[in-house]
Amino acid sequence: MITLNPQVAWVDRGETIWLLDLGAADPRPIALTGSGATLWRLLPCASASELARRVGLDFEVTEEAVAGDVDEFVESLVRQGLLQVA
Repeated sequence: MITLNPQVAWVDRGETIWLLDLGAADPRPIALTGSGATLWRLLPCASASELARRVGLDFEVTEEAVAGDVDEFVESLVRQGLLQVA
């Protein structure tokens, strides 16, 4: 299951989603735009493959076409402490 870190505050401001890790020693705002904002809005979900499937349905592309980018997105946000994978 991919979930939002409960210590992350976020706000959706139209084309940009602003994130702030309140548990970080030196929190800095992070902006997600474009496809990053789109993916964030589809969370939480069961897995990266489910997220890729949802993107595929929303944008009429195959899951396979977006799977690599979705995996990279999830891994990046996990490394930054913004998402949790259980």
